[in-house]
Amino acid sequence: MKNQYIFKVLYAGVFLIAVGALFLFLENMFYQYLDDDDFLHESLFMPLGAFSIILGLVCFLIFIIIKVRSYLK
Repeated sequence: MKNQYIFKVLYAGVFLIAVGALFLFLENMFYQYLDDDDFLHESLFMPLGAFSIILGLVCFLIFIIIKVRSYLK
């Protein structure tokens, strides 16, 4: 039963990293540009992408810590 929860953390990490990569791809393809005054315009995809990737990496770190602790017991 506990093993299911551990893999849900892993799946959440994979999902968050994939969504973050998609957000960053969309930011680079469509929404980032410089205007005539050299002012950079960005959408909300950049912070959402970075935040999603960071949360995904935290989920991976939690998964690794849980697996190492269970292996050492």
